[in-house]
Amino acid sequence: MEINYFVKMNKKKQLTSRRWYIDEINIIQEEFSLNTNVKFMNIKLNKDIYFSWWAQTSLISVLLAKLLGKKSIVVAGGSEVTTMIPNFGYNSKGVFKRWLIKSTLNLCDKIIAVSEFNKSEILDIIGDNNEDKIEVIYHCVSDEYKPNSSFDYTSQKYILMITALTKNNVKRKAVLESIKAINKLRKKIPDINLFIIGRKENGYKKVKETIEKLDLQDNIKILGEVDEEEKIEYLKNAYCYLQPTNHEQFGVAIAEAMACGLPVISTATAAVPEVVGECGVLIKENSESEISNAIMNLYQNESNRNSIAKKARKRVIEKFSYREKKKRLINLIKNTNKT
Repeated sequence: MEINYFVKMNKKKQLTSRRWYIDEINIIQEEFSLNTNVKFMNIKLNKDIYFSWWAQTSLISVLLAKLLGKKSIVVAGGSEVTTMIPNFGYNSKGVFKRWLIKSTLNLCDKIIAVSEFNKSEILDIIGDNNEDKIEVIYHCVSDEYKPNSSFDYTSQKYILMITALTKNNVKRKAVLESIKAINKLRKKIPDINLFIIGRKENGYKKVKETIEKLDLQDNIKILGEVDEEEKIEYLKNAYCYLQPTNHEQFGVAIAEAMACGLPVISTATAAVPEVVGECGVLIKENSESEISNAIMNLYQNESNRNSIAKKARKRVIEKFSYREKKKRLINLIKNTNKT
């Protein structure tokens, strides 16, 4: 069987920019002949399955499959299908883009959702009568993400946050509220540290100004973009992972942190409870006080922190392994080609 894998991008090398592309490409080419492309003009005409990412940019791939009498699969795992927040995601799109998204979802043969919550939002757009065409296949976490069994958490306790510092992410992931929470905790925990990993984009200036205004330069370090190997090392050696949020269709960084044996502090919203389960601390709202209380509770109860960490690792192995994703993805592709 031959598969065309399409993600609209400027350059093909950008396919290595997201771990989920890497994992899917590796899985598919283990079983099938695979062609990858990022430009509409390079989509091949002689493939059995047309597999693409993002509902807003997949319509050409889907229509080509229809024209050729072939099957199409679209992964709709992004904010473009978010319906729960006004003026965000699908609700923020203009008429034409909403038409593109809805048409793609209606015309493709199968839709992959990355969580049950993601599936529910897709159905908000195309209706419950389309439920049978949606398959939930979770993102997976590489085996490289694992705990550092020799690390002494009593010698260094830093909290880790991973997010590109765009204006949207700074707001959606409560970065400023988290900084203020660290400021509040500094009186009780003078050596508390927060490390922030991620590209310095259009939200970086506001973050930097807030840190300087609160005189937190010694407590909060903005590390910028790091490679995957460095990111794993930071995760392995962190005390806990912090990602309050207004919305996640899955939350890959959350699962990666759990795989490294970290207790996660996040928000009880969207797909987060589905990913975290009982293996983290879920706050009710992204406020300075809720965030600081969650951190303090972990610091004050070392045995609880360690118990959560062990359960987090186990949950990732059981639910978000490469092996589990491979099994589900290969079965979906084979079954789609049979119909």
